[in-house]
Amino acid sequence: MKVKVTVDLSSGLERVPSFNLVVGAKDTVASLKERVATVSLVPFPDQVLSLENQALPDDALLVGCGVEDGSSLVLSAKPSIDTFLRQLEELLSSREMSKDELCLLYCYKHGVSVSQVLKALGLRHLEDLLSRGKSSIQVSSGRWRLGTEARREPKGDLADLGAVNQSSENQRYVDLHNSICSRAFNSKASRALVELVEDLQQILPLHIHQAVKGGSMGKGTATSAGFKRPDAEVVFFLHAANPETLLREKWLPPLLKASADILKSKYQVELMEDSLRLHSLPTLRVTLRFAPAMSLIQTKALAKSPSSWRLFQCSFVEQRVHFVAKQPGSVKMTIRLLKWWRDQQEWSAPLYEPSDEILELIAIHSAQSKPVDQQQAIARVMALLSNFDEVSVLWSNFYTKAEIWAPLLHQKPLLMDPVISCVNHADPKVFDSRELMRHARSFNFFR
Repeated sequence: MKVKVTVDLSSGLERVPSFNLVVGAKDTVASLKERVATVSLVPFPDQVLSLENQALPDDALLVGCGVEDGSSLVLSAKPSIDTFLRQLEELLSSREMSKDELCLLYCYKHGVSVSQVLKALGLRHLEDLLSRGKSSIQVSSGRWRLGTEARREPKGDLADLGAVNQSSENQRYVDLHNSICSRAFNSKASRALVELVEDLQQILPLHIHQAVKGGSMGKGTATSAGFKRPDAEVVFFLHAANPETLLREKWLPPLLKASADILKSKYQVELMEDSLRLHSLPTLRVTLRFAPAMSLIQTKALAKSPSSWRLFQCSFVEQRVHFVAKQPGSVKMTIRLLKWWRDQQEWSAPLYEPSDEILELIAIHSAQSKPVDQQQAIARVMALLSNFDEVSVLWSNFYTKAEIWAPLLHQKPLLMDPVISCVNHADPKVFDSRELMRHARSFNFFR
């Protein structure tokens, strides 16, 4: 039979959306509580399963408690200071760390952010916790650690074994990356893109001022894994006498149609609303766009709000590509691994699947904490993704906070574009993060 379960993290934490589970005649209250806690990553052991506001005993059969097909159950979990302290001590048992790293690791392991737990406990700051319960946690110079007596340091052969295991686990990420992004693949795909751009410039009778390569190929984050060929975006910037007076809806549609008619003699072309897609290429998925050649100042003046930036988004391709391409190789490795992970998941609709931009920007933001290897980098990114609805990321590369379109600052989640000051890539209207958070909380990267 199928039952509906709602997880209620009481005392200030938001209620988790309800979900359905199939249970059998032999399932007990305790076994269902374990399943629910695993699925929703409930971090607090003090849990009560209730039916119509009546608490159910752990050792009882569900059917014996009146649970039937379609029943609605509530799992209530009460946070406590002592439990929270024990969980933090467990994370600090092997080494000291900064407050930010401790919060990220807690979120990754338990699926609930530290700020949420503090709110439930009626506390404002993590430091307030230390005066409210018995703990061996010490804070010095911004570093959190356990006292000498409480710290569990592996010794001798155990320490060596731990180092070997950690190195071996990280090597799995490195080996996976090498399998999805080989030097031969990069060389072949890059050469194909260069040849394609040169061919397009010769075929199309246009006065092209500049050709810019974008997408995963332009940014250097493409992978060869899965059924998808690596994506590339090609933007042709065209000379125009007075670009500010050009109305996009007047010049772009006829230009796209005329270009498609010309290219059909050699390529399989799909005419889109604002671009052309070139199919049947053996190594690439290519989107061709056109934009008037303008200075960055002119373009920014024309793209001041979400309604206008969409008309000129491809005009920022060079700056957006450079922001990702300039990142260290280790960060781009993390991005490629995240794209591979995303493609292994099942998404119910495009609205729920995170875009390349979301994964790229989250990886770059997370890298500011300076992870020591790919294993740690992926863990920290997953901690952010598991609580994506609380993300708030701003950049200061191309604009100041004062230049950000004001309504965006009140949106949550907020993942600002690093170049365009009126774009939130996490806007709930274009991306629903619920499936992403669920996958991140229950992730087994190598499944």
